[in-house]
Amino acid sequence: MIPGLPEARMVDLERRPNTIATGGIVAHAKRSVPFVMSLRGMYVHRVRDIVLHNLCGGVHMSVSCWCGQSLLISKRKAGVLLAEVPDGRPVCATCEGRAIGAGKADVQTINGRPAMFSPRRGP
Repeated sequence: MIPGLPEARMVDLERRPNTIATGGIVAHAKRSVPFVMSLRGMYVHRVRDIVLHNLCGGVHMSVSCWCGQSLLISKRKAGVLLAEVPDGRPVCATCEGRAIGAGKADVQTINGRPAMFSPRRGP
């Protein structure tokens, strides 16, 4: 839990079945704030999975988004986990649509219509 953040803003994460286990994986996160953005990028993405790694002399996180994008967060990589979308930053429509359809977002409709998404499962 993040100090000062209401528990209601946290979301349950999926553990991606196709994550390749390497010697540097420390753990999979079970809960997180719902959004992530790169300070160098344009969009805010929805978090789907977070893996903690201990590689190259430090711990960093690899964040998988619903659209398929992956972001690294470390001392040298400019990524940030967010509880709310900052003003003026667009949300990735693919992330938003898939998270809504999978039941991971607050709403279950897009433009007033019910939405559903069935993610493919790995072998």
